[in-house]
Amino acid sequence: MMIDKRILRAVALGLVGSAASAACGQTGVVNISGATLFDNFFAQPASTNDYIDANANGMAGIFGTFPPENLAVRSAAEPFYGASAYLAVQYRATGAVNGVSELFKWGSTFAVPGVNWTDGIGADLLQINQTNPARFQTVAYIGAGGVSNEAMANRGNPGALPLTSDMISNLALRHADDTFSGGGVRIDFAISDVPSIWAVRDPANGEPSLGAIPGTTGYGLNTRTSTTKAGTAPAGGGASNLQASLGGRTIYSGTGNGTNEQVFDNPIAYVPIAFLVSYGAGLEETTITDLRHLFATGRRLNGENLMAVTREAGSGTRNGSMNSLGLDPSWAVGENVGGRLNAPSNATAEDNLGTLFVPGDKNGSGNSETAVRNHRLAIGYSGAERGVNNSWLTQNRNDVLGVIHNFGSYGGSVAVRPTTTSVLDGTYAIGGSETLISLGDPQNAADIGGQAGNTHARMRNPYAAAYANNIFRSIDNFSAGAGDPNNDFMPGQFLAKNFILQAAPDKVHSIKFPTTMVTNTTQVAEVRAYTVANSVLNNSKYATFNTANAGLVPTRNTGTVYSDQVAGGASYINQAGTAIAYNSALDVRNKIAGDFNGSGARDAGDVTGMLRAFRQRNGGPVWTAPDGIYGAGAGQQAIIEVLGDFDGNGSFDALDVRYFADGLFMVAGKLDRKAGFTAVDTAWNTLTGSNNFFGTTKSTNFAYSAGDSRADIAGAAGTTRGFAPVGANGVIDKADLNYLRANILAGTTGAGDWSVLSTAVAIDLSCDLTGDLKVNADDLAEFYAIMGTCAADFDLDGTVDFFDYDSFVVAFEAGTSDADFDGDGTVDFFDYDAFVQAFEVGCV
Repeated sequence: MMIDKRILRAVALGLVGSAASAACGQTGVVNISGATLFDNFFAQPASTNDYIDANANGMAGIFGTFPPENLAVRSAAEPFYGASAYLAVQYRATGAVNGVSELFKWGSTFAVPGVNWTDGIGADLLQINQTNPARFQTVAYIGAGGVSNEAMANRGNPGALPLTSDMISNLALRHADDTFSGGGVRIDFAISDVPSIWAVRDPANGEPSLGAIPGTTGYGLNTRTSTTKAGTAPAGGGASNLQASLGGRTIYSGTGNGTNEQVFDNPIAYVPIAFLVSYGAGLEETTITDLRHLFATGRRLNGENLMAVTREAGSGTRNGSMNSLGLDPSWAVGENVGGRLNAPSNATAEDNLGTLFVPGDKNGSGNSETAVRNHRLAIGYSGAERGVNNSWLTQNRNDVLGVIHNFGSYGGSVAVRPTTTSVLDGTYAIGGSETLISLGDPQNAADIGGQAGNTHARMRNPYAAAYANNIFRSIDNFSAGAGDPNNDFMPGQFLAKNFILQAAPDKVHSIKFPTTMVTNTTQVAEVRAYTVANSVLNNSKYATFNTANAGLVPTRNTGTVYSDQVAGGASYINQAGTAIAYNSALDVRNKIAGDFNGSGARDAGDVTGMLRAFRQRNGGPVWTAPDGIYGAGAGQQAIIEVLGDFDGNGSFDALDVRYFADGLFMVAGKLDRKAGFTAVDTAWNTLTGSNNFFGTTKSTNFAYSAGDSRADIAGAAGTTRGFAPVGANGVIDKADLNYLRANILAGTTGAGDWSVLSTAVAIDLSCDLTGDLKVNADDLAEFYAIMGTCAADFDLDGTVDFFDYDSFVVAFEAGTSDADFDGDGTVDFFDYDAFVQAFEVGCV
C-alpha cells in the first residue's frame, strides 16, 4: 500500500514545530555502538542530512532544500563540531553484539571515569582497543584499535570519545586535551546486523547446542574460549564465544507501551553478507553444510584445512551469517585462534602474515577482509556491499563464494551469489536485518519526527530520538515514492542504493527460524524496482567468479627475517630473483596455494615440487618451478613463500610441509592424512635417501616407516585442532597416545565420524591416523602398529614388563585420565580389570 507523503510531511512538520525550538542552536550528543558492517552508513554525510527539519530552521528534505542541510556539521577547528551543529554523532564500530552489550550496560547509566568505569586493555566495555573504527561526525579518530586522530580523540573520556554529555540536558561537553570532559557517556543506540533476539544468549543458561536457534534454550552458550597459535591460553584468558547477556532486561513484546528499560528494535535495512575467499584457496563455490563445518571446526566437511577467518563473538556479521547457515553463532569459532578476554584481534599486524598473524576473533570487517586478502587459504565473511564500497571485490583482493543453500528450508541445489536479483528473490539468503536497538522507543509521537499515535515509552535522550526519526521518516518517504526528488541525498536513498531497504525483498528471514524465508508482507513494488535499478550489488563482479585473477601479493609484517631472507621490507622474491612488491597484482603462476607443479590445482602431484622448494630454502639445489599450464616462463614467476606459507607466518618451512600432509593432501576429494604423510616421506626418500622428513623418533625405538609421523600429534605446548598441527614435538610417545584416546572418547557419540558436525566440533582430525575421516578405535590400533607394541605396554617403551604394571597402578591410584584403560571416560575397577587382562596376554 502506498503511503501518502503529504501526511508524512505534515506529521514531521507538526512535531518539529512543537518540540525543537528549545534546543535550537545547541548541540545534542548521540552515541551509537555496534556493527562494523554498517560503517559505510555512518561514514557518509547522507546519514545525517536533515529530512524532517529536526532543528526547525525551515531547511530540510521535506521542503526540497538543496543542497541538503546536515544536522551533524563538522568543523576543522576545536571543538570539531560547527556552531550550527544540531547533533554530535559519535559512532563506535565495536561489532553489533558488542554494541548491544554496551547499550545494555550503559544505556540507562552514564559511564564516568573513576566512578563506575575503568580504562585499560582487558577492561569490560567502552574501550579504545575494542573499536575499529570510531567516528565523530563521520570522521574516524580510532582505527585498528588505536587512536588515529590525536587532536579529535580525548583519552580522558570513556573510549576516547571526543565528547561527553551533560547528564541533564544531553548537550555536548568537550575538553581540548586528554582530560575528562565532565558529565558522562551514555549509549543511545546499538546498531546491530541482526534483531536483538538473535544477539542475546539464553538467559536460563541451558545446555549449549550448536544448532540452537534464537530465543530457545541453549542458544549462544558455547563456553569454548580462544587460544594462542601455540594452543595455549592467552594472558588474561581467551576470548569468549558467548552471545550478549540481557543483563536482566527484557525485549519489548509488542504489548502495552513498555518502559525505557526495555529493548526496542527498529529495523532499518536488510544486509546481505558475502563469504569472501582468497583466490589461493582454489574454491569458487561451496554448500551451506560445508560452511557450517568450516566455521564450527576450522576444517571443511571433506577434512581440508582451509583457513577460517572469523569475527569476534560480538560481531553481528558473524551472527547474521551463521544464523543464516543454521549454526548457533557462539559455535562459529573457526580456528579458535586469536583475541583474548575483552580484547579482540584488532591490530593490523595480526591481519598481515608473520609471527603475529591470527585468523580469529577479528574486531572489524576491515580486519577480516585484510586477513583473507593476505592468507592464501582463507575464507571469511563481510557485508556484501563492502565488496564495492570498500573495494575488496572490485580491486580483485578477494572474490565471493557461490553458496548452494542445501540446509534448513532453503532447498537449493545450485550455487547462488549475492547479486541484486538473488538477494531480492531470497535465493541468496545469507544476511541479517540491520536494526537500531534502543532502550525505549525513539518513535514516540512526542519526539521530533515520531510516529503519530505512538505512545511507547520514550528514550531518555530526545536528540537521539530525533536522529533516529530523521532516518526512519526518510525511509518511509522513500518507500512511499522512490522517485520523489526530495529523497535525493537523504538517508533513505543512501540505504536503498548500498543496502536493501526492508520494503524491497520478496522474502525475508523468519525471526524465529533463521533458515526459513517467509513472504515479505511490507514489500513496496516501487522500492523493489528502484533497488533492481540502483543497488550496488548490480556490479558485475558479484555475478561471476573472476577465474582470470590471482589476487594481490600478500603483506608481511616488518621486523622478521623470512625464509626468503627478506628482512621485513615490502616484497617477496620470485624464482627469477625479482622483488615482487606487496599489494601488487599477483602473477597467475602463484594463484593456487600449494600448486608447486603448476597444474592449476593443489593435489598429490605437488609434493615433490614442494620438497624441492623446501630444499632450496634450506641450502639445497635451486628448485626449477614448472611452468605448468601457465605458459612458457611462468615457473620463473613462482614465489615459494606465496605458494607454500600455509600457517601464515610469512615463511615456508617444515611446519608448512606438515600442514600440507595433515590438512591439504586430498584423495578422491577427501583428506587422507595417512596418504599425505606417507607421500611426503616417500618423496623425501627419493630426493635425499631418508624416508623420515620430519626426523620423528619413537619412545619404543621401533623402526620408522614412511608416514609414521602422522602419529606425532601432541607433546608440544598445546594443540590447535582447527588451525594447524602445532602439537607435534618430534617424538611419538605417551603424550600422543593420551591425546588420541581423549579424542576418541570425545567423539564416541558420533562414532568419531567427521561428517557428523556435533562430533567434529569435539575432536581433532589430526588424530585420524587411518585416513578414513574418523577418529575411533581403528586409529588406536593404528597407533600401536606404528609404535610396534600394544596396549599392555602402558609406559610405551616397547616392552611389556612390571614397569608397565607399576605405572598403571600409580596412574590408577591418582585417577589420571590415562588410567581410563577401557576408554569409557571413567577411572574405575573395570579399567583395572581390563589392564590386568591385557597385561597377562601381553603383545602377541
